[in-house]
Amino acid sequence: NGHLCANIEEIPDQHSSLPRRHIFRTSCCFRFVVVMGTSKILLCLALALVLFTVQASAQRCAGRRINPKKYLCCHGERVRVSSRRRSYSACCGNEVINTRRYGCCRGERFDLRDELCCEGKVTTDGGSLTHECCGDNTFVKREGKLCCDRNVVNGNPYTETCCGSEVINKFEERCCGNNENYNFHESVCCNRRIMDYPGGELEWMCCRKEIIHRNDPEAACCGGRRVYDPTSHQCCGTKTLLINSRKYGCCNRTDRYRLKSGECCNSTTVVDRGTCKKPETITAKPTKPTTKPAPTTPAKPTTEFVPTTKPETTGVPSVQQSINIPNYWLIQRWFEQWKRFFGMSGMSAQKQ
Repeated sequence: NGHLCANIEEIPDQHSSLPRRHIFRTSCCFRFVVVMGTSKILLCLALALVLFTVQASAQRCAGRRINPKKYLCCHGERVRVSSRRRSYSACCGNEVINTRRYGCCRGERFDLRDELCCEGKVTTDGGSLTHECCGDNTFVKREGKLCCDRNVVNGNPYTETCCGSEVINKFEERCCGNNENYNFHESVCCNRRIMDYPGGELEWMCCRKEIIHRNDPEAACCGGRRVYDPTSHQCCGTKTLLINSRKYGCCNRTDRYRLKSGECCNSTTVVDRGTCKKPETITAKPTKPTTKPAPTTPAKPTTEFVPTTKPETTGVPSVQQSINIPNYWLIQRWFEQWKRFFGMSGMSAQKQ
């Protein structure tokens, strides 16, 4: 009809011929043509954010949008699922199954405890916890059986393994190339070929197409692809660098970076030069003693013992005796009072 859109206001599609100063004031916000201003720009950005969030979280089922957190689309039909069971729910044909208990075999539900899906067919020989598939057949796990080239054969799964259709001892032999077994104590498999080396893979190793000694001080393998001299180079991921390179550096032995624009932060990650933040060092505060110290009692003064000479026995006690026997004068005083009391009482009786 010769217009851009007519939801808000109709603007002729010949507006491109207008001067530049008029064109920048008009713009199309999704299905609407608006005269742009500061508030209109913010409103359009908010609308874009809402529409982007809704479209990102929405899916379509037979042309209709559905919320994947609440619905599942099973063969074009919308099936509602509770958010609590959504993490372990899935479609199987036209129904929703609990993946904790059931599996889906070409649109057919089967019980994981008692059944298996082998080659697109449900078998009832045993569940997935105890049995495994081997072609169209099933066998019990860890019961002296192996599946070699889609056939069930006898073998100890702890000490033996398969190399094509043959059973080999995993502690003595390995498989190389087109299912050829070899003794890795005497030979080396390199570039899908078996080569005899004394000591085998215990002393030698394959680095892409070359075989080097594991203890060679002048030869090492970088990422299984390149042979380098460890005295002058270093291995960084799958590439080799000079040890004293002025152009490149290696971080954590895996990431190469340019010394001019980057740096290895805390020996773990590569960041832009000058943006590395070192971890803060936390100093431990001195802890206060939890137990109180025992109170110290002052030491008693030591008094020297001065021996006294035994005075002569007389009727009157000496001064030294009164000092050594502090209760003597009390006894003497009681004795005098007792003597006076009984003396006075005897005199009163004579007067009567």
